[in-house]
Amino acid sequence: ILDTMGIYWTMKYANKKDEKLLDEWGLKGIGFDVKIFTPTGYYDEFRKKGIFFKTSKDKVWICTEKAFNLFKKLKRVNSFGLYLGRIKRNEKIKLSIEGAQLIGEEAKKNIVEVDEEEMKKFIQGLNVKPSKLFNCELNNFVLVRFKDEIIGVGILREGFVENLTPKARRIFIDIKIS
Repeated sequence: ILDTMGIYWTMKYANKKDEKLLDEWGLKGIGFDVKIFTPTGYYDEFRKKGIFFKTSKDKVWICTEKAFNLFKKLKRVNSFGLYLGRIKRNEKIKLSIEGAQLIGEEAKKNIVEVDEEEMKKFIQGLNVKPSKLFNCELNNFVLVRFKDEIIGVGILREGFVENLTPKARRIFIDIKIS
């Protein structure tokens, strides 16, 4: 089942809450396979770390199994867990800064590296020129890295990286690198 509304994803787990009622009707609570969106090649890795779910606005979230069990008991929750990103029309995921940092540890492609000067521009929301490209596709989402840290997400264009940092997350102070 592909849950486009963020309603049916709990069907992945057997209904233990109403076990007695189901038993009276001669039924058994079973879980169903739910299609979960994850970046290519990361499903097994992230499945160990937590539970993924997609909301009606194509936003992808992750939480621990313990938190998920609490979430199932709550009603009318707007958001829950860590926001990883949003599924776009081309079925690729535009990662949040936190999603990029989580995935960046294991990523092998679509990574650009910037020097210190370009890093300062990037965190201010400006487009930057990458110093290195790691297995990147033009006009595709890329992780932006400075040294060993993922600092955000952009789109690789001809000769530059288009910055996708939300305005509220931009930093305008002078940063000293040691």
